[in-house]
Amino acid sequence: MSKNVLFIVFFLSIISCGKKKSDLLSVNEMKVVMWDVLNADSWYTQTAMRDTTGKLHKQNIVWYQQIFLQHDITKEQFYRSYHYFESNPYKMKVLMDSVEAYGLRTKMAIDYRPAKQKLHR
Repeated sequence: MSKNVLFIVFFLSIISCGKKKSDLLSVNEMKVVMWDVLNADSWYTQTAMRDTTGKLHKQNIVWYQQIFLQHDITKEQFYRSYHYFESNPYKMKVLMDSVEAYGLRTKMAIDYRPAKQKLHR
């Protein structure tokens, strides 16, 4: 009986000390977030050049926060994941190819919506 208890305690201690789930985003999670971040950057760059009042100063930071909230991630999680991909060129290429493919699919879904059929009376 005591051997069983020892085994259970040992097993539970190994499980509890095991590797914790990584805070890094997967390629599939990161591609969607990156797509939103890149779109926010693009929009900010285009509008900030025309903003003579300076109202958009650092607006992109607010948009980043909204993107992170929308995807239920933290700023730290995003940047840690980004730096991970950045430090692994092959994985970064996979990520950027995924972002590009995701963007093309998204754009095609918007551009090529089927026209509404006319109602025949």
